[in-house]
Amino acid sequence: MHYCRTLNVPLQVKANSSKMAYFHDDKSLGGKPKRIIEYHTDVRGLMSELLWKSADANQFDQLLSEDDVAKLMKFSRAYGDLTENGKYRGSGRAGSTTDRMLEHSVPHAPIELKEMLDSSFWYGGLLGAELYDWCEPLMEPVGGMDAVVKGFLRNLDSQPVLNAQVRKIYNRDKGVEVTYEQGGQMHTVQADYCFNNIPAYFMAGIENNFTEHYQTALNSIKRGHLFKIAYQMKERFWEKDGIYGGISYTSEPIAQLWYPSHDIHAAKGILLGAYTWNTKVSTMFENMSPEERLKVGAMSAEKIHPGFSKYIENGISIPWAKMNHQMGCGMRMSPEDFEQYYHFLQKPEGRHFMIGDQISHHSGWQEGALASSEQALQQLNKLLGANIIQGGLSHVS
Repeated sequence: MHYCRTLNVPLQVKANSSKMAYFHDDKSLGGKPKRIIEYHTDVRGLMSELLWKSADANQFDQLLSEDDVAKLMKFSRAYGDLTENGKYRGSGRAGSTTDRMLEHSVPHAPIELKEMLDSSFWYGGLLGAELYDWCEPLMEPVGGMDAVVKGFLRNLDSQPVLNAQVRKIYNRDKGVEVTYEQGGQMHTVQADYCFNNIPAYFMAGIENNFTEHYQTALNSIKRGHLFKIAYQMKERFWEKDGIYGGISYTSEPIAQLWYPSHDIHAAKGILLGAYTWNTKVSTMFENMSPEERLKVGAMSAEKIHPGFSKYIENGISIPWAKMNHQMGCGMRMSPEDFEQYYHFLQKPEGRHFMIGDQISHHSGWQEGALASSEQALQQLNKLLGANIIQGGLSHVS
């Protein structure tokens, strides 16, 4: 947000959560999609009923006074929309089986506790927007995340060299030497320090003179197998269903459907038709042709929105593990390697700093990449300050 403000990158609200979207699990609730608002309301009602019963049975008599227990029972009734005797019978908070504008609200029959426990939603999408870094509302750059990159480019004194593949990185006594290939020609540049955000798992194939321990640490970072599909839809049918932004969750291979937050009531729209980070599922999609991926994704989405396929005009799939110059998305490390190497990789190897989202706790996020870069810059400032005091540095590239 700081850089978007500083670089004048326009933002818009991103509805990352919509309780009017759906949860679907073939193994529960008869395999039929259920509005997230219904699930949320029933969870709160059933948990509140259990709390009311505990208070009514004096289970808290050693912790709370009689007056406190009475307040707790009132709280559970209000929080869960319980009856006078502490029963949850459904709630108008989750919608109504009648037209709420013209008739008295009649709640849906609540989800049974066993069905709720058998579903997969409670350990997935139920708490999605409850995470600190994912809480509502999010913001997104107008036109896509590349707008942040373009914001930086507009403010650089000199433009970066593009379409250039790094071939060698060498630490020298008083600097770093980098050789890259561009247009079939080799070029070598020298600088005092190097900040490197190449995916770490590529560094085993780039000639360097790093220490064995540092290279082993780089090799411990594995590539993540994330996968997405986007569909261009000829009609925003989800808006007719009362969904404006947010996410539907499913046990199908696509895992999620994301609805656009912008261009409300426009003629067409772009829908995120799959987002999975499960390695097994992503690998399955990776091994398909682009046409097969779109077909399988649409079949999954039909479970949530019958007739989904007839609205598709075009589509694109992104299996990051097969994308040139990336070959993965989001770093993966074993718990043992993370403990041994993560903080080690945040420190420089000679005059070489490894940076990027891969050296952060938010792998796959631009915010993680920027945090890693700032952390490296802070270390550089300390090094420069020490060198200036000693009189050993006169110029920094």
